[in-house]
Amino acid sequence: MKTRPLVLSAALSAAVQILYFLIITAISMLVLRSLFQSLDDALADPLAAPNPQPVLLASGVVGVASVLLAPLVHLGTGALYAILHRREAPAMTAEQGAVGGAAAAALARVITGLANGLISTVFSLLVVQFLRNQSGLAPGDIPPDVLPVSLMMGVFGGVFGTILSVCWGALFAAALGALGGILVGAFNR
Repeated sequence: MKTRPLVLSAALSAAVQILYFLIITAISMLVLRSLFQSLDDALADPLAAPNPQPVLLASGVVGVASVLLAPLVHLGTGALYAILHRREAPAMTAEQGAVGGAAAAALARVITGLANGLISTVFSLLVVQFLRNQSGLAPGDIPPDVLPVSLMMGVFGGVFGTILSVCWGALFAAALGALGGILVGAFNR
């Protein structure tokens, strides 16, 4: 396994995945804001029916895109590793492409999972603040025994979710990265 192709392909993959996650997070915030605006409009004028269809359509498109993009990024990471490896060592085998591709994709997924966990934590705090503003509750209106429990559940849920995402995501990414490395290695003989 070559270090330079590993680092370059993992870094590029992680950057693409983090950028994608930031875009998805921003879209989610816009969808949430739009849903609350539509609810506010319906409360202001009970005869006007809210139209949540554009919001639901955007949410569906984002969901489908995320399901399709992740495997392509992992395959591409493995393929990129194999291409970069081949530039350094023209006698690369498909097995070397598979091992390096799996390692690069798994490494990128671990980096991405940790970064996404941090981004999700910040996003969750923004959503809580947004919901508090939308509901009209002042900080003192929340019962004192509810806040610590909610905070602990959020923290433990975020940490557990991040660990689970990193572990399963790395395995999934490694399998697809290996496939990408094998494909490039096999077709470039």
